[in-house]
Amino acid sequence: MLREARTPKVHDWLVNYVVKKNPHAEELRRAWSADPDPVVASAGWALTTERVARQPEGLDLVGLLDVVEAQMKQDG
Repeated sequence: MLREARTPKVHDWLVNYVVKKNPHAEELRRAWSADPDPVVASAGWALTTERVARQPEGLDLVGLLDVVEAQMKQDG
């Protein structure tokens, strides 16, 4: 469903109101964050921000910041 939701509003709605409440959100977060499709990867990052805000235990926060910094250098 995520790959078919190409309209930004639909994509955001699906991630925020369906996926975030799904018991498989963590599994999807990990899979989508590594996806080569930037739209799918953005869903992974949306789930990651939710996880950092609500349940950061067990996350490599320094590693996440390193990834963000590296991607900013690539895109910047």
